[in-house]
Amino acid sequence: MNQSDIGEHAAEGGHAKQANREARAATLIESLPPLNKPDAPEQWLNAAARGAGLGCIPGAQAGAIVRAVEVELRRRALAIDASRLKELEERSAQLERELAQLRQRRRAG
Repeated sequence: MNQSDIGEHAAEGGHAKQANREARAATLIESLPPLNKPDAPEQWLNAAARGAGLGCIPGAQAGAIVRAVEVELRRRALAIDASRLKELEERSAQLERELAQLRQRRRAG
């Protein structure tokens, strides 16, 4: 092997290493449940931490996973807030109806 072959050989090894890393990252991501499942955010965060710590996924990909989890958690919080707001609006309307009935009874009585 001459000097020029060494560089090519090293480059091929780097490509193989990168391909292996990408395959491991894909396997890791594919093994995760859909993000909207109840326990998924914690699993996704653990996978991002493990993957980045072991060098299976680059930090940028781990960061993207963390951002996706943050968005999902915000979506869940908004859904809870919207649901609670609807409950409070319904309760308020019910109390207004009851109050109107009491006022009618007082006027009639």
